[in-house]
Amino acid sequence: MKLLLKVLIIPTLFINVLSAKNNPIWFDLALTGSGGGCFLTTKNIFGDSKTVNSSPSFCYAFGGKLGINFNENHEIAFNAEYYSRNQSYDIKLATLKFNKNIALSGVDLALLYRHRSDESAGYVEIGPQMSIISSATENREGITSDVSTKFTPNYFSGVVGFGSNLVVSNAFTWTIGFRFSYCFSDMISVEGGKGTSTSYPLNDPGASKPYDSYAPFNATTFQLHTEFTFDLGYFAKSKCKRGRISFLRFK
Repeated sequence: MKLLLKVLIIPTLFINVLSAKNNPIWFDLALTGSGGGCFLTTKNIFGDSKTVNSSPSFCYAFGGKLGINFNENHEIAFNAEYYSRNQSYDIKLATLKFNKNIALSGVDLALLYRHRSDESAGYVEIGPQMSIISSATENREGITSDVSTKFTPNYFSGVVGFGSNLVVSNAFTWTIGFRFSYCFSDMISVEGGKGTSTSYPLNDPGASKPYDSYAPFNATTFQLHTEFTFDLGYFAKSKCKRGRISFLRFK
């Protein structure tokens, strides 16, 4: 309960301080979408080209964003998107060759700081992201199976992006740019062989590959990102003696 109160009080105090300095503070909502490439792999697999051949696979995401703009330059945004990521591996062991494809889907929850330039419509952004895995399936030679237990329920990444406004019209803005993410936590669970020399995705019975040491399984994405943003309204300080903060809607 105390943590919740802090989460609610701190932004309110920040808004009051900035409003007292006559900075225009406004909210916006956006429809967002991303598409590009991803890697789902480990350092062991990536460096073992004799056993595993893999390349970037297509991934996409779509969802929404709620932003708090403290002035024309600074924004804090909460971005929630449904994602779909997959990875294909061509595996060649001593006496066996086969193809394996992993498909992950779930929700990305990102909290990003965005800085916009005064002299242009460009921006840069950075922040943490938590990805919740809701579905994990594997297809090996046409046979599909559920491998959710081999992954952790969620994992954490760092996000960096940049881009520019493409269209600006009154309270509507269309933004396009690039967004990169890298997973800093291990995605493999204990059931998937976490911490062992033989771990997923190369730990199938009769088709496994042991390594000298364990390497975490990570996700890396590099995507084209777009937003269709609608301004909702802004906070303003009244001219009365009490200096109350009011919320005004855009027309």
